[in-house]
Amino acid sequence: MDISQIRLLIMTSSLVLALPSQATTLKALKYIDSTNTVQFLQNDWNPADGDTHWEAIGVDGMWVGTDPYLLDFFGANVAGSFSVGDDPWEIVSIKSLAGEQLDLRQTQEMQLVARPLYVTSNPFVSVVLRLTMQDGSIWDQPKVLANNVWQTGAFPIKEDAFARAQWGPEGMFDLGKVASWEVILADLPPNNNHHINFRAVYMKGNYDAPQDKNAAEPFGVNFFNGDGSILFRHADWNPADGDTDWLYHIRKQPTSYDPYGFLKAVYRSEGDPWETVSLRKEAQTYFDLTANGNNQIVALVNADLNLDPNALIMSLTMEDGSIWQQGRPLDVVRESGSLMNYADDRNLVSPYRFPLAPDGKGWTMAAWGPTGRFDLSRIKAWELFFNNLGQGEHAVFLGSIDTIVATSLVRAANTFGTTGQARWLERSFSSDGVIADISSAGVGDRLSIAAPIDGSGGGFTLEVTNSYVNPSPDAVVFMLTTKDGKIWQQAYSLPKAGRSVLWIYTTCPSVPPGTPGTRPNAYIDHCQVAMGPLYGINPADITNWEITLNSPPAGEHKIRVNLLSTVN
Repeated sequence: MDISQIRLLIMTSSLVLALPSQATTLKALKYIDSTNTVQFLQNDWNPADGDTHWEAIGVDGMWVGTDPYLLDFFGANVAGSFSVGDDPWEIVSIKSLAGEQLDLRQTQEMQLVARPLYVTSNPFVSVVLRLTMQDGSIWDQPKVLANNVWQTGAFPIKEDAFARAQWGPEGMFDLGKVASWEVILADLPPNNNHHINFRAVYMKGNYDAPQDKNAAEPFGVNFFNGDGSILFRHADWNPADGDTDWLYHIRKQPTSYDPYGFLKAVYRSEGDPWETVSLRKEAQTYFDLTANGNNQIVALVNADLNLDPNALIMSLTMEDGSIWQQGRPLDVVRESGSLMNYADDRNLVSPYRFPLAPDGKGWTMAAWGPTGRFDLSRIKAWELFFNNLGQGEHAVFLGSIDTIVATSLVRAANTFGTTGQARWLERSFSSDGVIADISSAGVGDRLSIAAPIDGSGGGFTLEVTNSYVNPSPDAVVFMLTTKDGKIWQQAYSLPKAGRSVLWIYTTCPSVPPGTPGTRPNAYIDHCQVAMGPLYGINPADITNWEITLNSPPAGEHKIRVNLLSTVN
């Protein structure tokens, strides 16, 4: 799918940046930790039978446990049971207390923290966020949550995400004059009793003015700390069916026994073309990506394999309103070198790199947006889109999104060699290596890249993206030469088309948490496993590196090779 074809995919949410925006922060609108914090309502269209109503409502809580996925939900909550008959349209709900009027003009998102426990085979449950304005008009936003899961569900707070209830009074969508909010449990499975736990209602928005209106704001986000500065967005071109949306997200908190934190976000889709889900961060002042010399945006992500070249799109909105995009396939098919006992991002997420060049090389300006200039010193927002979603329910794991300095060791000045009939054809270079067309006659042919190096700081990251398959155990060989002339090497297969991320250690990484310290030779065993054939190398003595592609299948192929001087 061409970026140029994604015409309105990002326009609605991006063009809003023509208006001033505040830095996004998270705060609690209501902790639901006692039965008098909200109203518990029911709407039974045939009250004579009295068959849809709340039953037992009481304080519950989660106080003991070690599951790091549930730590965000610890504390008091309110548990409610309700009975449902077979009359259509009947509902139960929770509503803000009478007189609690709201000004939501600076609010961009509301979040419901809950656990539905319905007696049904349907994995999803329907909820509606209702805002009633002071003029009496009623505005509804439907959403689907997962059944039998503690979760946080996000509701964008903007007019096009709501529909006015036609049976109610006419009026204006005025976020400055909200009389009440209500969470409605809708489309209830009939003729049964169900249960739900409510923990809190949060809100995200532009609540804090910047201390210095001329200072740049931090670009990145580390999901180790949660999602407070991130907005969850979706583009569903047929919102009446409500089939493309973020279902919920859960933060895995870092703990002493599992110190890596990340965010698990789950979406559903029916595979409709052009529909997306995304994560967005906006600046009140601006983001400046030129100040620290960073040359890449790196998103640490784990998502389903999707070789569409624009399966993952990073979008930058400039201060002048122009929108610039760069796409990547979700192409990681193999990782090697992660350590099994580490609570480490390398055991879960993979790097997706978006090179930054001052001239905008590699970025495409959205033709449907305003015309402007690629200016990395004045960015108003970024948004990470998941595109070409497929069908069903899918999980995305997020480690961090930020800028780094990571210049590839693979450059035009390297020595590009061949053996047999193999040939390097077209080549192009960026901060994430070389993209090349190659040709080969098959077995016995070889292509190589080599360059001198003055020692190693602890290891390398080798990324090989191949359009072909070569299951041979030495399809890729990474070689290091030391001052004494000795050659050290690691070999890998290419079992699938896609990207292999290979972490290579030239020094022993620290012992992972939980490793017994008293077992004889525990540290030596750990180092031998981590370093493999490179165990014993002196990283200061390394003088040369070489990457060899052995026996590509006969024909022409695409290849990307990237080598970084750190385990990154």
